[in-house]
Amino acid sequence: MLHNPQESLCTLFGGGYPILCVTLLDDFAIFLNGVSPEMTPVQWENLCRGKKRSLFADIFTRTFDKRVTLDEARALRAEIARDLSYRDKDPDAPMASLLGSLDRLELKTKYQCMSLEMYGKTEPWQVILKAGKNRFVILTRPDAKTPRELLYVTLGAALMNGTLDRLKRCKLCGKWIAGKNAGRKFCSTRCKDNFNNEQRRKDVTFAHSRKIKRLAFEASR
Repeated sequence: MLHNPQESLCTLFGGGYPILCVTLLDDFAIFLNGVSPEMTPVQWENLCRGKKRSLFADIFTRTFDKRVTLDEARALRAEIARDLSYRDKDPDAPMASLLGSLDRLELKTKYQCMSLEMYGKTEPWQVILKAGKNRFVILTRPDAKTPRELLYVTLGAALMNGTLDRLKRCKLCGKWIAGKNAGRKFCSTRCKDNFNNEQRRKDVTFAHSRKIKRLAFEASR
């Protein structure tokens, strides 16, 4: 559970931890799948207050003074989903929509000094600051002031460390998925099997081979 998304993002930008990004992208998938036009206010409250709290629950209810309404969440969800459809757009500028949204944020950079004990493992290129017996890591991150800015900053971090391609749509049903395996294409084994079966049915060579095998089997009976 991410009690403080701002602190988590500081860690993310400081070391570029892919594992943390994967966790955040999994929350993105939950948000993109859960906030739909059919969602009711009660369902929205349950998502924000549920036992399985996420990045979005914290951002929408705790990180900022103003809570995000269901209508605001729907608008934000539509905007993010549009920007994440870069794979289907111009191959010469595949991320133009997302990059444009990130550029328009025009966020200031915030600096933070975090104790090495709190930060954890560092990268070889990071500088360790010593003060007496204590050691610190200097971190920077975009200074997000709104839920929208904070969510886009997270996408920007995933884009920079190469984990954004893990967030995609299921090739069959269109459900958003994210995971440790960047090659994952389906939300479930059922969708995978149904998709592959449909592709085989469309494959003339496969259909012909299947027919030959069936006739050979019947002839041997």
